[in-house]
Amino acid sequence: MTSNTPPKQFGAISPDDSFQIAFDKAVIESRNISSLFYPSKWEGNANFLGPVQDFSNNEIVPPDDLRHWYSIGDDGAYLSSGKYNAGEFRKLFEEIKAVSAGTRLAEVGCSSGRVVRWFDGDAKNGVEVWGIDIDSDSVKWAEQHIGSNIHFMVNTTHPHLPFEDRYFDFLYGNSLFTHIGELSTAWLIEMRRVLSKDGVAVFTFNDTASINWLKQKFENVEDMRFKNPKMLLQELSSRGNPAFSKIIINRSPWQQSVWYDQEYLKKLLSRWFDLKKVVDGFAAYQTAYVLTRKSRDE
Repeated sequence: MTSNTPPKQFGAISPDDSFQIAFDKAVIESRNISSLFYPSKWEGNANFLGPVQDFSNNEIVPPDDLRHWYSIGDDGAYLSSGKYNAGEFRKLFEEIKAVSAGTRLAEVGCSSGRVVRWFDGDAKNGVEVWGIDIDSDSVKWAEQHIGSNIHFMVNTTHPHLPFEDRYFDFLYGNSLFTHIGELSTAWLIEMRRVLSKDGVAVFTFNDTASINWLKQKFENVEDMRFKNPKMLLQELSSRGNPAFSKIIINRSPWQQSVWYDQEYLKKLLSRWFDLKKVVDGFAAYQTAYVLTRKSRDE
């Protein structure tokens, strides 16, 4: 018996696929599931990863939809901003400890490798370098195009990294904790667990110094091009600009925007780390916090 139903074309979206996409969107915006990630967009019935290319062309860039708001449509700015950010993280690391052969370094929340790609030379010279993110397509692109020397891995929003205690000498997150709401304390404790005895961690946060930067930069909130900061300032204004310790805006991991009172955040971080330095305006309006394990730790 011959079926009149046409075969499903490779790459086509079936009604089942449409349901899956809608279901995935609802799940990713759930506030009570602690282990989420963004799955790859499949091509028909398969998910292909092409051959891993030798990363020798430092001009290669991901498509706009894998840049996560960084320099959309401007390849030069995408590359130069990543190189600049990597250099600034390196400076903070090396004020305390040199990035050298035999050490281990990870960017948590690496997207498609905008910053971590600039540690490729260190990877070639004996540094174990990792890029970790919850977006499968970004990791897939990074693995294929810039992953010949750097390790990449998909993780989830659950506060766990599958590494031994004190594994990394250097940890950093560029706009990572700006997207982690209720689970931020659990993630801080997990970062401390995998940081080596003499390791250095640098994370950026939105804090009250960030808010002051934004207010000075944009006298009229309506002129602000940053969506989430604009929403934050509108919320604060509508409530009479109250004092706060922490504010969370939006739900899904990337749309979520988290803001701290700086003094509160310093006290919070000091429970698990020695706070070595605070750098206001480190990455646009975000503040960098330089951390080591507490000196009493063995």
